[in-house]
Amino acid sequence: MRTTLYGQFVAGTKTDEVKQIVDKFKQYNVKVILDYSMESDISTSITASNNVHKSSFNTELDESNTFKIYHPDERIFNTNMFNYIKNSNTSRELCGQSSFIAMKITALVRPLVLQKLNQFLESRITDHNLFDTIDSLLTTKNDFTHSLTPNELGEISNLLLRINRIIQTVKKNEGRIFIDAEQSYFQTAINKIVIHLQRLYNRNNLLVYNTYQCYKK
Repeated sequence: MRTTLYGQFVAGTKTDEVKQIVDKFKQYNVKVILDYSMESDISTSITASNNVHKSSFNTELDESNTFKIYHPDERIFNTNMFNYIKNSNTSRELCGQSSFIAMKITALVRPLVLQKLNQFLESRITDHNLFDTIDSLLTTKNDFTHSLTPNELGEISNLLLRINRIIQTVKKNEGRIFIDAEQSYFQTAINKIVIHLQRLYNRNNLLVYNTYQCYKK
C-alpha cells in the first residue's frame, strides 16, 4: 500500500509520523484535519451479518457495562468509537486549539440499520414535526415497527450514544469535528442526525460540521 498514493492521503500510522506532517504544514500556515479512516457499506455488512444468527442472539452488556449490545457487530463499533476519541486527543496534542477531526457514521452502526432508518425518514420527509429531534424519532416506536426491529432501534440508540461520547471529547479538547457525507442511501439519515447534533452543540461556537457530496448533478 505504501508504494501507491499512500503518501498523498495518509499522514502516518503513529503519532510521531503524523507530527512530522503537521509541523511541515504549519510552516505554510496550512491546518490539518485528522481522519480515522473507517467506514462500511451494505455489501460488506451483509457478508458479516450472514454469519450471525440474529434470532438466537440475546442482548447483553459490553465489557464496560456502558452499552447494551443488540448485535455482535456492535463491539466493533465500540472499538471504532474509542479510536475516534483517541484521534481527537491526538489532534489536540498535535494541533492545539486548531484541532479538527473527521468521522463517518457507518463506522459506528451497521449500514443495513442505517439504510432502514434512511428509508423511514425519506418516506416521511414532509412530516416536519417528526424530525425536531432524533430523540422524538426513537420514542415514536409505532412508526418504526414496520421496518425496524426493537433490537435495531437499540442499535440506533447506541449509535447516538457513541456519537455524543465522541463529540463530548472533541468539545473537551476545544476542537471541531465534521461528519462526512456518505452514500445517497444513507445520506438523509446522516443529515438529520448531524442537524440534530448541531442544534445541541453549536450554540456558542461552531463544533459540529456537516458535509455534502459534490459529484451528483
